[in-house]
Amino acid sequence: MASFIEKLDECGFAEGCMAYLDHYPGEESSSKIVLSVQIKNSGPIMAVMDTCAPWCIFDPDLLSLLEIDEEDGYRPEKGLNIRGTIYYGALVRVPVTFLADEGIDISVEATVFIPEREYDSPRYFIGLDGCLSRIRFAIDPSENIFYFGQ
Repeated sequence: MASFIEKLDECGFAEGCMAYLDHYPGEESSSKIVLSVQIKNSGPIMAVMDTCAPWCIFDPDLLSLLEIDEEDGYRPEKGLNIRGTIYYGALVRVPVTFLADEGIDISVEATVFIPEREYDSPRYFIGLDGCLSRIRFAIDPSENIFYFGQ
């Protein structure tokens, strides 16, 4: 099996890569892509990649611990449908860092939805608009590797 560095060279655009999980911790195996990210100055957090999500969605408790004030954000009139339930909340900008196993970490200023109330786990989603759309990325499902670059 090729090393991460050899895989980075093969990919061409990637500056970093990480192994991803195919299930959220505590769940049985599934078809998820679970990435290790850092939100602002948090420790590593496991977040589900969701290319159908309009924004990142993070647990409101974590954002208050990181002293991110939703009052600094925008409150859309329409709620966000999460698994059939409408949630209201605020949109804020938060630095999100993709943590590389090999290569370099990549940080983006992501648009994050903070729901007013908690929702079922998993509690962290990396959305396409406002986060993944700001980087280049590729997935190698045969090796469970997520490649990323500016």
